Amino acid sequence: MRPTNIAGDGVLIFKSCSIGVPIGFEGRYLDLGNGDVLDTQTGKMCKHCGRRYLDLGDGTVVDIRTGLQWMRCSLGQTWNGTTCSGKASYYNQYDAKRAIEKLNRDGGYAGQRDWRLPSLQELKSLVYCSSGQPKKWNDTDDSCKGDYAHPTIDLVAFPMSDGYFWSSSRGTRSGGVFGTKAESGGWQVWFHSGHASVEEDGDSNGYVRPVRGGQ
Repeated sequence: MRPTNIAGDGVLIFKSCSIGVPIGFEGRYLDLGNGDVLDTQTGKMCKHCGRRYLDLGDGTVVDIRTGLQWMRCSLGQTWNGTTCSGKASYYNQYDAKRAIEKLNRDGGYAGQRDWRLPSLQELKSLVYCSSGQPKKWNDTDDSCKGDYAHPTIDLVAFPMSDGYFWSSSRGTRSGGVFGTKAESGGWQVWFHSGHASVEEDGDSNGYVRPVRGGQ
């Protein structure tokens, strides 16, 4: 089903009666079979993008498995309609959170002002191992194995996405600088290999990919 517009009383007006196939998060999206996908909550049309994402046409994609909306570019870059331009900014975990708070205060992005730093589990959901080892969608903490493509992310949905990215999650690692104590820090995912690790506060920087929805 493909709407031409939404009437003033909230009624969808259709120009065809073809039936779409429900896909994705809670059946919210209808695949119309011609490359178009209908968001049944908003009446907006979007496009398939990569392996499991929908392109909303505003520099963001929706993961149809989780319902999460992601920025396609890292903070510091700009979506130019085709790819990410400019240089991604580096932050420690604390400054990464502050940068997203400032983004929301200054008007947000793609019409939304509730962006946040993703949790570790959310960030790991983006890891894609083309080898299928240890998993195709690798939500473990381990690196991809075998003969896999770098970086370990869907580059159609997220171009220019190699490197370390921050999550909002905290953790500890044993050993310390001289192997004498445990250190606390923030979790990062290294998309060159898909590996997740705890990095010491103040010592490490990483890129930021804001997300919204979920939780």
